[in-house]
Amino acid sequence: MKIPKVTSEKKKQVVHNYPTPTDIKIIPWVDKYAPKNSAEIIGNKDIVKQLGDWIRDWDNVNIKGIKKDFSYKKGGGKWDDTPNPNARACLLSGPPGIGKTSAAKVISKELGFEILETNASDQRNKKSVEELLYYPSLWKMNLLFFMQKKESNNQVQRKPLLIIMDEIDGVNGIQDRNGIPALIKIIKNAKVPVICICNDRQNPKVRSIASHCYDLKFAKPGKNEIKTRLKYILNAEKGCMDDLALDLLIESSGSDIRQIINTMQIHRKGFEKKLTYNETKKKYLY
Repeated sequence: MKIPKVTSEKKKQVVHNYPTPTDIKIIPWVDKYAPKNSAEIIGNKDIVKQLGDWIRDWDNVNIKGIKKDFSYKKGGGKWDDTPNPNARACLLSGPPGIGKTSAAKVISKELGFEILETNASDQRNKKSVEELLYYPSLWKMNLLFFMQKKESNNQVQRKPLLIIMDEIDGVNGIQDRNGIPALIKIIKNAKVPVICICNDRQNPKVRSIASHCYDLKFAKPGKNEIKTRLKYILNAEKGCMDDLALDLLIESSGSDIRQIINTMQIHRKGFEKKLTYNETKKKYLY
């Protein structure tokens, strides 16, 4: 039987039907399983609600001047101990990896805001952070509405703008331009909501920022709340761990959800069978 020849055009077509290694993109699990709505945020439900109320009421409070009544905490007497819901900026603080940034993004998007995000500790974004800090003309403009095109009919849609400044602990590294005082000046004159996020609330420079912010402190989520989310991810990725093994990952990471999920993805092949406490301790903890 004579085998028909394959033309060069057909050969090329066949070759290109197969993806090359560079075509395969690995999605980080921390992004793949990041909360998509407020119901998926792990823990800190009261704080998340307070954040949502602050964002929702920001225009009424800071543009229209409809201030909220609030009082000192019981047994306090210091303004530092009393969150101020009338502040132009909000400070989210708490241990790393527990969902502060995720909460800020999810709630802002649910309320219809367009997010401008910077990271003060990321050297790749240092220039953009400095521009945000040191070009006052940006802040003299009324940026209450951010222009965006609708995909459907190409009409211009007005969307409120919100700025997230992540890891402001890193602003301390920008010493040549006096970063913290500049950030405080921005907060005082902000025309849009500004959310500052940090891990070290006790840093003296962060404390100076906190006195100008709605000061919300995130706590580590409960172990069972974290385990529920981890089991969901394991199930979706066809992996399995017993409860004691999950407890070990949570405790050894200090409840850093981001770190745990990254560890699970790095060692994903080892999670194909049900892992025990001893196997997890021996193989996957450094």
